[in-house]
Amino acid sequence: MSLDAAYEERTGHREPAHEPWVRPCVNLKVRFGDKYHIGFDMVARKGTNDPWMFTIPCKYGEVYPQGGERLAFHCRGTIMRGTIKRKFPNFEVRNWTDDGEAILVFFSDQFGDLAKVIKPKRKRRLSEEEKQRLAKVGLKSRFATAINDSHSVKVERLSQSGIGGRERSKK
Repeated sequence: MSLDAAYEERTGHREPAHEPWVRPCVNLKVRFGDKYHIGFDMVARKGTNDPWMFTIPCKYGEVYPQGGERLAFHCRGTIMRGTIKRKFPNFEVRNWTDDGEAILVFFSDQFGDLAKVIKPKRKRRLSEEEKQRLAKVGLKSRFATAINDSHSVKVERLSQSGIGGRERSKK
């Protein structure tokens, strides 16, 4: 069964074959943005909020919207391509090349299973204890304020005595 037929069976309606850019797609930022790092397609304009331009960078490629509830994974590597095809035989394969690249199309609800294999880049999360520990470690390297800094007090005393300041000569 093709992916288009499976989509029609699941949703009850057929996607238009013409003008694929008009149809809606999975918004990766809304759906997966709290857990994974969201990147942009290389042709995306700076500051765009177009869901078609969002990607999820992974160790072995990247995930991007394909249209409707489908996502695509651009796989870069022969070994990973074979592993994914073996573990997920129901994925539709497009653009299978000799140099190890392939595009695998799947439904967005299958992303959780695939994520274990392709290793998407996760967002960094710090616990409160870790934040406090890092703040304590960085305390020594912070700049002191000008009021409490002993160097600024010395400079102020020297300028008052006329030694450290710039003096103008009177002619």
